[in-house]
Amino acid sequence: MFTFHDGEELEIFQSTGLNHNFHLTDKDFMIVGGATEITSKGRGAIIISDCFTRGHSSECDTFANQILCGQNEQADTQGGNFLVEAMEIWGFDVERPSADDWD
Repeated sequence: MFTFHDGEELEIFQSTGLNHNFHLTDKDFMIVGGATEITSKGRGAIIISDCFTRGHSSECDTFANQILCGQNEQADTQGGNFLVEAMEIWGFDVERPSADDWD
C-alpha cells in the first residue's frame, strides 16, 4: 500500500502481518486491506464502490496505514471519501508446474 504526499513524496505501508486481508472483491465492492476483527478501529485501506466511481479510504490493520486520500474540498475527499478518475488493475497468469516437473 502506498500514497504520495502533496503529489510528490512517496510513503509505503508494508504488511503488518496481523492478518491476510489483502483484498476482497464481490459484485458490490472491492476492498484492499482490512481489519483483524470486527471490533477493530480500521476498515479497508481502500474501498471502491460497485460502479467504480466512488471510494473511501480509512486506517486498516493489514497495512497500519493512515487515510490515503487528502482532505481537500476541491478534490471531494472529505472524511476519506474520493472520486475515482481512473483505475488500472493488473493480473498475472502464473503457470503452475505439473507433478512431473518436481523430479
